[in-house]
Amino acid sequence: MRQNTTHWLIAALVIGLSVVASRSQESSSRDLVLTGSVVGVKVVSVFSTLQKDEDAFEVELYLQFKNNNDGPIVIFKPEQLDAFTSIYFQTGFSPSSPVSASSKAIPKYPHSSKRYARHFVKGYDPVEVFIRRYGSNPSLFVIIPPRGYFECNDKVVISDGYEMETRGEGKTKVKVAIPEYPALRVQYLISSSGRKDLANLLLSAKESWAETGTLYLDSSGSYNLTSEMILNKLTE
Repeated sequence: MRQNTTHWLIAALVIGLSVVASRSQESSSRDLVLTGSVVGVKVVSVFSTLQKDEDAFEVELYLQFKNNNDGPIVIFKPEQLDAFTSIYFQTGFSPSSPVSASSKAIPKYPHSSKRYARHFVKGYDPVEVFIRRYGSNPSLFVIIPPRGYFECNDKVVISDGYEMETRGEGKTKVKVAIPEYPALRVQYLISSSGRKDLANLLLSAKESWAETGTLYLDSSGSYNLTSEMILNKLTE
């Protein structure tokens, strides 16, 4: 494990130095750039369709949003978007490394009394809950000033991308998340295609914020924000 960790660190340093310069030039041409780091990964419990606990992985991310525009940009708060969040894992450290696996976030289940209110419950639609509960609620959004930054943490609970290992003995046993991939990207995607209610929500939000700033939407009218490559948290 130590040898593997050392290999990842050396590779990250060597490749990272060559990537930074090109990325800085590339980023300046884009309106909004999302970078980040993995703060930590831990094993948590969720309950499944069988109404029993299952192991999942809570990935805590530190995120920085950089507005490259001369005007304010409006974004959704990441912690409110677990129904629209995915993590894509890469096999290498290069930005062009192919995606090997992906894992969609397990949404919060508001009616659960369990400590980790996450669910795999059949029939529960977190998108409907999002639309009904938030709509164009101002507290759901963040305004990033011209040429400014917004920083935050987000915790994404997923079922894949890591292995669970038990360490210690007796009462000192702990579950540890072992990364299967060296790098990842996080994506926040609210698609305007296929669901009229989501398209209406995004259009309404865009109109509501028009006098304050530009809601970050792509050419299709979707909210689609994917981070730069993020190094995965290595096991100590």
